[in-house]
Amino acid sequence: MLKKTRIILSLAFLVLFTLIFIGIDGFPERISRGAAYFQLVPVIISVFGAFSAAALAGFLFLIVMTLVFGRIYCSTLCPLGTFQDFFINLKKKKKKKEKFFRYAKDHKLLRNMFTVAVFGMFVFGAGFLLIIFDPFSIFGRFVSGVIKPGIEPLVRGVESASAGFDIYDTPHIRMHPVSVFAFLFALISAAAIGITAFYKGRLFCNTLCPAGGILALISRFSFLRIRINRDACNACGKCEVVCKASCISIKEKKVDFERCIACFNCIDSCPENGIAYSPGIMLKNSAEKAEKGEKRRGIIRAAAAGIAFLLPGRRLLAEFSEGPVPRKPTLPVMPPGAGSLEKFNNLCTACHLCASACPQNVIGVTLFGYGLSGILQPKLDFSKSYCLYDCTVCTEVCPAGALLPLNTQEKRRSQIGIVHLEKKNCISYVDGEPCTVCTEHCPVKAVYSVNYKGVLAPEIKPEICIGCGACEYVCPAVPYKAIYVDGNAVHKRAGNPDGTRRRGEWYEEEKFNRPGRGRNRGSNGDVFPF
Repeated sequence: MLKKTRIILSLAFLVLFTLIFIGIDGFPERISRGAAYFQLVPVIISVFGAFSAAALAGFLFLIVMTLVFGRIYCSTLCPLGTFQDFFINLKKKKKKKEKFFRYAKDHKLLRNMFTVAVFGMFVFGAGFLLIIFDPFSIFGRFVSGVIKPGIEPLVRGVESASAGFDIYDTPHIRMHPVSVFAFLFALISAAAIGITAFYKGRLFCNTLCPAGGILALISRFSFLRIRINRDACNACGKCEVVCKASCISIKEKKVDFERCIACFNCIDSCPENGIAYSPGIMLKNSAEKAEKGEKRRGIIRAAAAGIAFLLPGRRLLAEFSEGPVPRKPTLPVMPPGAGSLEKFNNLCTACHLCASACPQNVIGVTLFGYGLSGILQPKLDFSKSYCLYDCTVCTEVCPAGALLPLNTQEKRRSQIGIVHLEKKNCISYVDGEPCTVCTEHCPVKAVYSVNYKGVLAPEIKPEICIGCGACEYVCPAVPYKAIYVDGNAVHKRAGNPDGTRRRGEWYEEEKFNRPGRGRNRGSNGDVFPF
């Protein structure tokens, strides 16, 4: 029942996270955010980078679960782990059982060194390794960047066919802009991990996965673990060939529990009931004590070697921006709730959950717009859409705390970018034809109409602009946009259109200064930079 229960739970979590990243309209944002708190890397970042009580609860749950059950997270909760299991099961059908898996030497030094390097660089502000190798983000990018665009024609076909029968309540998938590089990066990453799993099982989990590296250290002290009964074992090797972590040595009748992911395949395969999942972490003899000492020395050596990876800084490459229109903004527009570029780069793991949840499909991906440390992190792509005035969905689903939750009033005042007007590209100023499309779509009238040589033409008030991008999205000027939004490195509080308080604003500002809450704190107590 252990193996069957594990399979059922792992498939349930896989389906759940797949639906979350596909982005179905009506899927509750609270479920998306709550489910992500069961993923180790996002909760670590959320706890130590942008503290929240929910993330702390998820972090403690995962730590306690590992201390009790071992690395069951890797076989049950991690969607990328279940993804690898599909490729491992394909191998079962193509290979004879006796040639399936064999015990392999542990790459402990590589695992510990890489884990120290990844989180060490993250602490020092260079988080690009964490973005690339976080299993939750890898899976999220694959689903939102590869699977989701692939099933779009099928979904649209179902919607059209249903409309023919007067059925209009079919699930709708929110599409977001996906660049060619993001698609190829997600596809190549998933393919590389899948091929590795086919030939080497869970090698990625025990070498390059930052979550696996942390759990391997914690699982050394777990209460329940896989053990071989030396008296009952007849060394048939059936447990060794089904061990996807290659951690069972039938020759020594020993299980390397640091690598064991608690899949329970070995227990299910043993004909003599010689393997048990039992309590006990006490060392039995001097040989095991010596082995423990060697493990400690290996960790120290790995930590020392990992320091060499801490030298790269935040900006290993010069920042440059990939723009959907020919213009020269200094910075991409970060999603609402990001606060500041430094905080956003440090905490965002590029899982693209915000992009999948965005109902307006305005959140896209930038390659090196934020520099190397912000590779593949989300930005607002105003060539595809614009940010809704009252929408706060992306701030509610971020699992790592890179986007702080905003209520509607806070969102309306958050200035994520500044509008710029290039009059030499504007139809009204160049052609003498009245064009006020941008002024009609601005929700705060930061873009307004003036009389220019007898025709209506746009003019701007940057101080009250909130950076929603509606003006840029609707601008009809070609080949160059006449108006565009440049991102703020630090999100600010926008001014009022008429210089006075908006209705209900007195209460809102008093809330920020309420005793016990602290200035610049949001509705849930999170600190805002504006």
